[in-house]
Amino acid sequence: LDTNVEAQRTQIKEFYGKLFEKVMNTGLALASHPDIQTIVIDTATQLWDWIMFSHFGRRNQVESYQRGAPNQDMIDLINALKSKNLVLIHRASEEWKDTGEVDSHGKKKQAPSGRYKAEGFTKMGYFATVICELTSAAKASEPDDKFKIKLVKCQPNSLLEGQDMGEYSLMGEAINWDNLM
Repeated sequence: LDTNVEAQRTQIKEFYGKLFEKVMNTGLALASHPDIQTIVIDTATQLWDWIMFSHFGRRNQVESYQRGAPNQDMIDLINALKSKNLVLIHRASEEWKDTGEVDSHGKKKQAPSGRYKAEGFTKMGYFATVICELTSAAKASEPDDKFKIKLVKCQPNSLLEGQDMGEYSLMGEAINWDNLM
């Protein structure tokens, strides 16, 4: 890399390293407070980007085998806050699937699958008790049709995984903190 780009990456790494340190210290202070029951990080996707920037000065073009230190930072944060209800909100991106066709350049064609996955830290399933997918239908007029929740992963009861919680009357305005707990 040219020295100017390398200098910029160094500045980026220092800035985001300090930012992540502030997040960690704030989280530890919240976790030690006896009156606080729940800690919410909105968005954990953005936090993951900050962690990646703190290690590499960028968030993309980083191979999975290089992510040991960033993975450990996220794991350390999750473990440090696990004495509380920890809610990590992620942005989602649609998964794409092969269509079985190839384009004129010989590349496989892909299409949206209709399934979504959380962006950011890919090992969340190993550390979360429950993973939910919240969706909204922008054109729906009734709250029960507009807001949906699906249980993606549930360590206490794996039989619930994949369930649309609307089948249990958890939809629309009923999707609230009391009902989730």
